[in-house]
Amino acid sequence: MFRGLLHIVAILALGILVGSLLFFGTGVASVIFRDGLLPSRTLAGVVNGAIIHRLAVTQGLVATIAVLSLGYLALVTPRSTSRVATGFALVSLLCTLYAGLILLPEISQLRFEIADFDHILEAKKGAHERFGVLHSRYTFVAMIQLLSGTLALILHSLWVWRRGSNRVQEGGLQVERGTSKGEKGSREGETGTAERQSNGNKKQETHSESSENVTKVEETPEAS
Repeated sequence: MFRGLLHIVAILALGILVGSLLFFGTGVASVIFRDGLLPSRTLAGVVNGAIIHRLAVTQGLVATIAVLSLGYLALVTPRSTSRVATGFALVSLLCTLYAGLILLPEISQLRFEIADFDHILEAKKGAHERFGVLHSRYTFVAMIQLLSGTLALILHSLWVWRRGSNRVQEGGLQVERGTSKGEKGSREGETGTAERQSNGNKKQETHSESSENVTKVEETPEAS
């Protein structure tokens, strides 16, 4: 029961991790900076930064839950698939920690220092270049995080599915074996009943023959 709950928790945590990354990449970052959606790139960056920080907290939490769940399952059921899935989940957690604790604080500081991204001042070009480098690094780390989380989710889900299929097959074989044993017992019971009936009939026939012989002896006249 406890292991089954951990399987569900691990799959759910990995699903949230992967889903949040996909949604942020395709439904948030690519939309916020679209021309005409917000008045300025500075405002778009502020909104995007607030979402990224909330996302980092959520990803750190679910990645930690996934690693702990998969790690425990890998210890109690030491199989290669579980260990590989745990390894990928751990890589995703490390990427989350690196992005949330190292990259994002410096990115936020540079965003506050630059202030206006629509008109970059000459004195802020160095900070803007550093911001671009960190932003590219964050994107690369997020891609690794997404890939490792997806692999962990696929591997663990396939392992759970195969385990369930094997249990269903084993249950079917046990039912078939039980049915076969029942049929065999029924046939043996029918054979024993037939043998008992046959033995009874033979005993009755022997008793009848004995009675007839006695009757014939009694009816035979004595010699004069």
